[in-house]
Amino acid sequence: MQCFGPFELDPGSGRLFRGPTRVRLSDPQAAILLRLVADAGQVVSKASLVEAGWGAVAVGDNSLDQAMSRLRKTLGQRAGGACYMETVPNQGYRSAHQSSAACG
Repeated sequence: MQCFGPFELDPGSGRLFRGPTRVRLSDPQAAILLRLVADAGQVVSKASLVEAGWGAVAVGDNSLDQAMSRLRKTLGQRAGGACYMETVPNQGYRSAHQSSAACG
């Protein structure tokens, strides 16, 4: 499990939990979140996130933008009002949290 804030993310299944409650994500959202959590604090390019979310399927930036918007809405905000995911203009996105393999 990868933990950040009140969330636990299972890298094997892509399932996200907030405490005992499963948080529903689409397959692309789960893949994008897994990629961002794996590279916590690093900028991940839009192209890398599109590849993670949709593989060889041709999608546009709009699909990624919608997936990121839904992820932000699903995750909510951290203490202090900051988002878990940051947009890095002209580069991509970055997870704005420290993740840990040790939960609890």
